[in-house]
Amino acid sequence: MAEPVTGRGAAVRVVRGSLTLLALAALAAPFVVSWRLHEHLRSVAEQETTSPVPLPADVVAGWRGLTAGLPDRAAPVVLTYHDIRPGDGGPYTVTPRQFESHMSALRAAGYDTLSAAELAAYARGGPVPRRSVVITFDDGARGLWIHGDAILARHGMRASAFLITGLVGRSPYYLSWEEVSRMAASGRWDFQSHTHDLHARVVTGPGGRTGSPLTNRVYSAAAGEWESLARYQARIRADFAAMFRAFHQHGLPRPVLFSYPFSDSGDAAMGAHGMEPREARFSVSPGAGISTETPTPEAERHASAFADRVIKDSYALAMSNHASRPMPPSRRSSVAQEYERLEVRADTTADVLMREVVRRTEIPPRGTPLEDHERWTSVSGEPVGPGDFPLTGRRSPAGRDTFRYAAYAPYGSADWDHYAVDVRVSRLAANTNTAGLYARVGGRAPVAIRLSAHTAQLIRGRSGGRVLDEQPLAPGAAHHVLLTVRGSRIVALVDGTVRLSAPSRHRVGDTGGIALSIVRDRADRRWPVFTGLRVTPRGNLAASAES
Repeated sequence: MAEPVTGRGAAVRVVRGSLTLLALAALAAPFVVSWRLHEHLRSVAEQETTSPVPLPADVVAGWRGLTAGLPDRAAPVVLTYHDIRPGDGGPYTVTPRQFESHMSALRAAGYDTLSAAELAAYARGGPVPRRSVVITFDDGARGLWIHGDAILARHGMRASAFLITGLVGRSPYYLSWEEVSRMAASGRWDFQSHTHDLHARVVTGPGGRTGSPLTNRVYSAAAGEWESLARYQARIRADFAAMFRAFHQHGLPRPVLFSYPFSDSGDAAMGAHGMEPREARFSVSPGAGISTETPTPEAERHASAFADRVIKDSYALAMSNHASRPMPPSRRSSVAQEYERLEVRADTTADVLMREVVRRTEIPPRGTPLEDHERWTSVSGEPVGPGDFPLTGRRSPAGRDTFRYAAYAPYGSADWDHYAVDVRVSRLAANTNTAGLYARVGGRAPVAIRLSAHTAQLIRGRSGGRVLDEQPLAPGAAHHVLLTVRGSRIVALVDGTVRLSAPSRHRVGDTGGIALSIVRDRADRRWPVFTGLRVTPRGNLAASAES
């Protein structure tokens, strides 16, 4: 028979229940604390400090020697990193010690850092800044907070991080919004746009062809169909709207800079940094805004042109690590609202970085370029030394080449205009070799004068371009050339008497420096040789060429 419930029994049961709850709470407390700690660590990781990296005095002296002749004010050089973390993080990750050495080197060589707003102000026509770099990071990896922030603080430098807003806080690899907030509050970081959720490689055509979903219409291999242009445009608009909304919701200023995912601006297929093609997020369902017709090249250009228009309407500048021609920060590149960056990789030492930064720093049209071996580059953009290119005839490289070309400071000379080039060409032989002197290299309308032993031609473009003017020369193995560039006027004077000129449509951005080429019809022929090359601002040598 059940015991009757009394007041005393009820009290006992209440006490027992309370004790049970307390026991359960005590057991659960460590788990709750652990969970909360995990959530905090997931939201804000602990920062780590990297010790200063000592730089040998002779190395620093060498860097300062490289920068000794540079102007105090110049268009900035934009660097792009991806992640910072110890160990082997792949070809696009630098170690904390490596990043520390880079920042130390830049400071030692006299480079400051600019903010995103300062870079945008320059692009919009503002004053040329002090000699500087702009440090950018693509993707928004967590290593920026854990390792990079303290290094920037030590050197009094700043950087811009390009966020994929749809991935912020989604995995331990990416920054959290709380970390982003703290970085922004430090004054050392600006945050810019890398799309909301378009950082992917997707299938863009039959045969597994891949590309960026930003600049390409997505292809469904299963259905054999492309998304329609209307659906593509709506997808791009929706992504940009989500990105701007994320910036606003988290209290960040509206971004003024944009970085193309994988540097794929639609001009060419770029490397995917090892990422696999992803079709799932951008799949095309049959009957839902699809097109069964193969896109023509014109339609594909229209798709990338739409993305380009949206980007240029939304931002002051777009960033890429690759370009079909040199597009450094400059007045020339500002017209297109697109700057090319110098990509920093895992194998980039402080010395390699400094030499490349110096090569890309703006210089005036003045001096004797053949004595400045550091700034000559090949057709592929690789540095060339005096032993790799028979510019002066002092040393001819091995091999059976019949054509050589080298450009002088193609990044540092992007805004060259109103200058004259004086040079002597020798070792010319009838019908066996030629030499070329180019101006406006890197611009949209380069011009060259091509010399043989008995003929001079003024040509638009590089080799194979249209002949604008042609004049006979007194046959000889050597000729002297004075080429003057002044806005729309290009005038060449050969041997002091033979004048070549041609009308030229000069547009904003039609500027650039110089290059040289030599051609021989067989590998056993002699190369022509350049000597006495001198560049002078227009007003000295130019007066005689235009008289």
